[in-house]
Amino acid sequence: MVDSKLVVKQVEDLQEIIHEILAEGMKINGSFQVASLIEKLPTNWKDIKSYLKHKRKEMSMGESHCKASDLGG
Repeated sequence: MVDSKLVVKQVEDLQEIIHEILAEGMKINGSFQVASLIEKLPTNWKDIKSYLKHKRKEMSMGESHCKASDLGG
């Protein structure tokens, strides 16, 4: 992710790409989607990244987007 763009906007862009992939009939594992999103968070979000990495097994993409929004992205 880039610092010049809001995190929420970047998450929405990633979700759009995922929806396009799914619309083409390809499948993406939900855990992979969440892990990819977490890894893209800015480096100064290291505490949040660590928290989310431990929680990612319980989260769907929608929940991770809501969490990013709640955390001020």
